[in-house]
Amino acid sequence: MPQKAQVRPATAMDSVNVVKLLKAQYGESAARFLAPFDDQRVLEYVVKTIAESFAIVSEWNGRLLGSVAMAPVRLPWCGVLAMGEAWFAVVPKCRGNGIGEQLLSAVSAFLDSQHVPAIHGTNLLAPEGFDALLAKRRELIIGRTTYVRARAVAKKVA
Repeated sequence: MPQKAQVRPATAMDSVNVVKLLKAQYGESAARFLAPFDDQRVLEYVVKTIAESFAIVSEWNGRLLGSVAMAPVRLPWCGVLAMGEAWFAVVPKCRGNGIGEQLLSAVSAFLDSQHVPAIHGTNLLAPEGFDALLAKRRELIIGRTTYVRARAVAKKVA
């Protein structure tokens, strides 16, 4: 793999591959405790997000290595428009090779050009290493992390 993969805007043609990437990441995310992965629902969400929000992919030789999407959200307590993380995903074998940093740098450039604040860490599909990646970025203020409370699993009665 070259030093830098190509980062480009996501298109509708990327939707199926983004869903595959998100599904692969789902198994290691907190979201797996809430419900099974719904391919059709996620595909609809990805298509809509790519069409209406800021979504990019990282690829090399036509192979998707990662993707991130930021969607506008109006903060209800103050009315400020911010960008919330819709997804952030990197192929597990490619993690630690600078793909995530490359995607975050592209997101930062976009946010700076739009003069809009962002909230990272809002999606439940982000891999655990994503927190460490965000912590390295000096422009971010670290708040609290996201926790998930799932229904208690019934214990087997003997």
